[in-house]
Amino acid sequence: MVSLPPTPELNGYTALLSELKERIRAARLRAAVAVNQELILLY
Repeated sequence: MVSLPPTPELNGYTALLSELKERIRAARLRAAVAVNQELILLY
């Protein structure tokens, strides 16, 4: 992979990607917890 020199646009893009990845991770965790809670209530 080619390494790009750091630029303000690239740094902003990297920060945006990091934030999106964190939001997705948190949403997946919340969804898993909600599903598990519902499954527990079934039993």
